[in-house]
Amino acid sequence: MYQDFLAHEARIAGLRAEAEHERLVATVKRHRSTPRRRPAARRISRWVKAA
Repeated sequence: MYQDFLAHEARIAGLRAEAEHERLVATVKRHRSTPRRRPAARRISRWVKAA
């Protein structure tokens, strides 16, 4: 029973991390389209790739 709970928690944590990553990727894509924000987008994307 406890194992099921741990597996469930691990799955939720994984999904949360994935959602956070998707959000960051979307942010980078959005920022890349504006010239003013390109340097920041590059920094973020470098950080995302390292994660």
